[in-house]
Amino acid sequence: MAYDVYRVHEQIHSNTHKPAKLKHRKTGDFREVPLPRSEREAMERYEEKHGTTKDGYLLRGPSGYYTEPMERRRVHRLFKDLPAEDGVGMYGFRHYFA
Repeated sequence: MAYDVYRVHEQIHSNTHKPAKLKHRKTGDFREVPLPRSEREAMERYEEKHGTTKDGYLLRGPSGYYTEPMERRRVHRLFKDLPAEDGVGMYGFRHYFA
């Protein structure tokens, strides 16, 4: 396992909220995402403390899979008191911070 990337094999489909193949990739393909050491260590601590779900996932939402709308609500709460910038929305934040 490389310590500087996170290999993503599937995503949660936005309509069905079930695991699905990655967009723009064939079944079995993956995407590697940069993974800072601090993030990896945080994930390892979380797994050590909480373990994984019975089907091997690390993070789950209250009703199942961790989904984009859940993240969107969480981020909106975090940024609600910040002054609004023209033309900067959730999508802009996502790409700016990525």
